[in-house]
Amino acid sequence: MTLKQTLLDGALKFIARFHPEIGPVVSFAIEHEADIGRIMPIIVAAAEEGGSAYVAAEKAAPKLAGAIRDFVHAYPSTAPTHAAAVRTVKVNTENATRDVFGLSHMTAEEEAHWMSSTDSDSRTGSG
Repeated sequence: MTLKQTLLDGALKFIARFHPEIGPVVSFAIEHEADIGRIMPIIVAAAEEGGSAYVAAEKAAPKLAGAIRDFVHAYPSTAPTHAAAVRTVKVNTENATRDVFGLSHMTAEEEAHWMSSTDSDSRTGSG
């Protein structure tokens, strides 16, 4: 393990200690680093093609996707309506998945397009 990897693993473990809700994501990432590297092209391709990084992760690494979903759900939404809260959770789950795989967050335009295409898809992290 390189010094950089050792420091990153240590930093992640430190964060997980003080924020236990992120613990499952950190543990999975550290324990399955090789698997994440193997599935990363699948996740990146899905996002770049306008699809859901979360749904691709759910298919390729269900435990990781579940840990990401649970992490996002650990923080209550401050959205003013139930519909807005569901939308916020979906977008946050997608963007958190993109974070894990080193992708940029969706722009407002991408979010609007993505949400309109996922409104009928229950697998986008809302539930």
